[in-house]
Amino acid sequence: MRSFITPVLLLFVLSLLRADEKTYALELVARVELPTVVWSVGDTAGGSDCWGYVDDEGTDYAIMGVLDGTAIVRAEDQKIITTIPGPEYGD
Repeated sequence: MRSFITPVLLLFVLSLLRADEKTYALELVARVELPTVVWSVGDTAGGSDCWGYVDDEGTDYAIMGVLDGTAIVRAEDQKIITTIPGPEYGD
């Protein structure tokens, strides 16, 4: 039994080491200034999650979770098109 566990454990450890080698070819294009609220010293809340969308004309949009709801941002010029209100305090 011991001779079976040793190779399995070794393969598991090696797979964990290889997991750190993944790289992504990403390039920061721009930053979007989102409204922030200071809850306490040094603590702010702004964007949370982001999804991509391309319309029929090929325009790219980012759909982002923000503090007040959901923001629609045009990727070309990083302009916030609209913000869809989310729940209020106590909702």
